[in-house]
Amino acid sequence: MAVFNDLEADPTQMREENVFFLTIDDYPTDASLIALKREAGLKGLISSINSEKFLTGATDEILDALADKYTDLLNQALTYKQLELFFFDTNGGEESQTYYRWEYYKGMYAKLEKRFASFNVDEITSDDKTGTTFHSYKIG
Repeated sequence: MAVFNDLEADPTQMREENVFFLTIDDYPTDASLIALKREAGLKGLISSINSEKFLTGATDEILDALADKYTDLLNQALTYKQLELFFFDTNGGEESQTYYRWEYYKGMYAKLEKRFASFNVDEITSDDKTGTTFHSYKIG
């Protein structure tokens, strides 16, 4: 089963699309690219999932179930989110190449983010034998 915190951006895509910005000198390994804005990217994914699914706070259980079912989509979204954040931080202002890259990745992430709304996260409330109410989530 996939774990949400184990999602990874695609370092090959990151480098190939941005060879002039993510140079070998600055980011010599795939691991250095995967780590680029990773924590902020994961927080952005969580925020988007909560927003698109109208959740007050997706639990680790929900996030792990979503990561298991939608691994490829979430990895791609994380790639775009990390690049969006990188180019936001290095933005040289309108008309700069970094500004255009930021706009591009922001748009690519937004397209994938809309697909989060189709994630099937239905809350099921049940009573166990002791009469205690508990919550489980069905990821469909």
